[in-house]
Amino acid sequence: MEVQADVVGLIRTLVIIVVAYYAIRFVMRILLPFALTYMAKKAGQRMQNHMHNTMQNNHTQREDLVHDDGKIQIRKPKKSNQSNSDWDGEYVSYEEIKDE
Repeated sequence: MEVQADVVGLIRTLVIIVVAYYAIRFVMRILLPFALTYMAKKAGQRMQNHMHNTMQNNHTQREDLVHDDGKIQIRKPKKSNQSNSDWDGEYVSYEEIKDE
């Protein structure tokens, strides 16, 4: 009696797993194209916004270079106080140990 109940439970579990697999597969087949389209549109909007901001920044930088009197002034970026070449890391002294 117990063996028969175990077989029925096993078959029931396998049927539930197979039905769940095909249900998830069916839902993904329907929803995945919409999700990918949405993500592609968002990525395109982000790229357009980034390009728009970059173009605006370049335009404003060019306007900053030309003054009222028609002369062009070139501004160099400020140098930072700390340069990477000044710091070589922490010095560690060591002594060589000879094997005898």
